[in-house]
Amino acid sequence: QISMMVWSLWIRGGERRWSFHVLAVGLAVLAVLIARPFCAVMFISLCVDEILCFGLFRAIRWGVCWGLAVLIPAVAVDSFVYGRMPVVTVWNLLKYNVGIGSGGTIG
Repeated sequence: QISMMVWSLWIRGGERRWSFHVLAVGLAVLAVLIARPFCAVMFISLCVDEILCFGLFRAIRWGVCWGLAVLIPAVAVDSFVYGRMPVVTVWNLLKYNVGIGSGGTIG
């Protein structure tokens, strides 16, 4: 459902309605960092459109700002719940499923 909200905000924003685009980027970052990092592939066209409409610097700035706004509270809550610092669930999921580091069995 989050991806459908992202697309509806993106389409509603048109070419120059930056407020809808900022919300679309925020929801896309939320979906990738909290829900499933593998859904990032769905948002490649959104990233390309952001870069073409608003420029590379602004697109990166929006993504980084939303990423920090989502990731810092998520790491704080997960670290408190699991009792060790830091717990980054996105990294743990990728490490386990893709085989990055010593956590996976691929390779």
